[in-house]
Amino acid sequence: QTVELTLGPEGTARAALKGAPRIVSPTEMLTELEYRDPNGEIQTVSRRIPLWPAALLVGLEPDSWALSKDKLKFKALVLDLTGKPVPRTAVKVDVFQRNVFTHRKRLVGGFYAYDHVTEVKRLASSLCEGKTDAHGLLTCEVPSPVSGSVILQATAEDPEGRASVVNREVWVASEGEWWFDVKDTDRIDLLPEKKRYEPGDVAKLQVRMPFREATVLVTVEREGILETFVKHLSGSSPVIELPIKGNYAPNIFVSALCVRGRVQGAKPTALVDLGKPAYKLGIAEIAVGWQAHELKVKVRPDREQYRVREKVRASIAVRKADGKPMPQRGEVAVAVVDEGLLELMPNGSWQILEEMMKRRPYEVKTATNQMHVVGKRHYGLKALPRGGGGGRQITRELFDTLVFWKGRLFLDEKGEASVEFQLPDSLTSFRIVAVATCGTGLFGSGQTSIRSTQDLMLLSGLPPLVRQGDRFKALFTARNASTRDMEIEVAAQVEDGRETRKLETVKQELKAGEARLVGWEIKVPQGIETQKWEVTARTKDGTAQDALKVSQKVIAAIPVRTIQGTILQVDGKAEMAVEQPKDAVPGGGVRVSLRPKLSEISAVLDYMRQYPYGCMEQKVSKAVSLRDEEMWKQVMTELPSYLDEDGLLKYFPTMQRGSDVLTSYVLSIAHEAGWKIPDRPRESMQQSLVSFVEGKLIRNSALPTADLTIRKIAALEALSRYTAVRPEQLSSFTIDPNLWPTSAVID
Repeated sequence: QTVELTLGPEGTARAALKGAPRIVSPTEMLTELEYRDPNGEIQTVSRRIPLWPAALLVGLEPDSWALSKDKLKFKALVLDLTGKPVPRTAVKVDVFQRNVFTHRKRLVGGFYAYDHVTEVKRLASSLCEGKTDAHGLLTCEVPSPVSGSVILQATAEDPEGRASVVNREVWVASEGEWWFDVKDTDRIDLLPEKKRYEPGDVAKLQVRMPFREATVLVTVEREGILETFVKHLSGSSPVIELPIKGNYAPNIFVSALCVRGRVQGAKPTALVDLGKPAYKLGIAEIAVGWQAHELKVKVRPDREQYRVREKVRASIAVRKADGKPMPQRGEVAVAVVDEGLLELMPNGSWQILEEMMKRRPYEVKTATNQMHVVGKRHYGLKALPRGGGGGRQITRELFDTLVFWKGRLFLDEKGEASVEFQLPDSLTSFRIVAVATCGTGLFGSGQTSIRSTQDLMLLSGLPPLVRQGDRFKALFTARNASTRDMEIEVAAQVEDGRETRKLETVKQELKAGEARLVGWEIKVPQGIETQKWEVTARTKDGTAQDALKVSQKVIAAIPVRTIQGTILQVDGKAEMAVEQPKDAVPGGGVRVSLRPKLSEISAVLDYMRQYPYGCMEQKVSKAVSLRDEEMWKQVMTELPSYLDEDGLLKYFPTMQRGSDVLTSYVLSIAHEAGWKIPDRPRESMQQSLVSFVEGKLIRNSALPTADLTIRKIAALEALSRYTAVRPEQLSSFTIDPNLWPTSAVID
């Protein structure tokens, strides 16, 4: 269903959702809220709400993985929806029996198939009834009326008579019991008692083999064979116990190859040999805890709430998962991020332990020649894992989303460190994250949140981009975050680079917790590129105030275009015919300008600003043509990742080999532009070009012989800008200027 809501003066609304279906099991309801933000853009937020069939939660835990028929022991637990135990609650446990009936039939060609029928029936009386103790527990120890696959079902009712039901399937063994799980494949189920174990635990795995007795080869596998041992199993106790080691994290695969010899007393016939040797294979995956590799990281700020531009001190403490100190000094990386940014795109990169402990693949193929001995006529799937599973007024203008970053912060002997940073002007919450490492096998991360707030807030609703001549209403939100009513005055001024306009002061009354829109009708002047807003709000008594600076980018509604460009030799006077384009906008005009260089033509600069491509040559060319030193510095910080193992520059970091042509070009254009390349990359590039010229470094091209001399001359010309070229470096090619292009002759 969809409900339309209108927010009240306080910016909130309450709605009742009706018509939800009756539920009998735990369910989630997904609610989505769609709204328009102050910029007019449609936003969506969502939330999942858990719905429970009753006010109680019931759980069942058997005493063991495989239970005895004479001693069926289990526990029932009753909790409320907050996770607290509920004492003196009546619990009833019923028992069901699951039987699988199998019929074998012969097919054409000597093959056999099996038909299975599963029957689940409820036994006559309840198995156990009682009330929970002070800890919410009911312990039952009774003989089982049946053996085999048994389903336990616990039921408890809340005070309003709503039932909470849970069930658990267990295997109950009796004297000489064995599995009747017969299938027409070589595979059996190998079921672990739990899906996840910690190092030091003992894993129990149930082998569902159709044999009374068998010899089992147990292997622990993952990207190879880790452990092997042989165990004799019987149908009355078909359980493998496996100690879990720390190097099994994050997951392992356990394989059980069950081999049964010839059955005495089953005579072969002309059609079938039911007593011949047989084998079955079961594979199960177990998730192993990361405790041996886990670091517990705690981040504690000195308090939870701050004002804008206040300094925050946060302490970081790192321990091993068991609480013991680290074996050696480690380090942490600390980041502080605006949580509003994380709402748009969560950052999973700081979950370092989860990344290091991702599930490993199986990568083991299991094969056996026993099928030739046994005489099976078909080859099934062998190795697919199955089973288990205040003060001075501050004008707010610093709204950076990344507040603080420190890549390496060394911990002391106690595994502790502290950081200090200053909050920006955003009235929001911030996430402090610390990522810790120690040695090569210990990882962890911790995080906490802090908030910045004040009694009176101004929030901008300005569109970030407007056009010259646009008319719009500049909206700001004034919010009273205190517990008292306020009378405020909001003033604004706009600076566009030519003049500063003061706007009319707006008066508003704000109740406690209320937010209201404040706005002015604005027309954007012609010929400007930015509008800088400064808005202030203060109460009449001066007890609360806020100030905000926001910039708007302004573009031309109809941008000026270059229609024609001509290269002229100007000697005092030049004439040329000019006509206004026929499709020009009425009221427009023609602008004629002279530029001393081709690189200064506006069309060329516009083209380079919008240049979309991003290899190393294009990044360098774009920075130089626009004379953008900040862009050049950014490219230089990325330069080391573009060097190959020989020191030549690559067009893209993912390429295998670098190019001598690109290396020569970057060295030459940097010198021509008068900009520096960092010393270490530059020295590496120079040395690689020397090796290339001397023939020690080979780089082929589409014309490996025709352009080799030209490329070597270009390399020498680039080197000559930084160091003297030695005469012997010219001996690796023939000097024949008549065959060279003009560029090589100039070089």
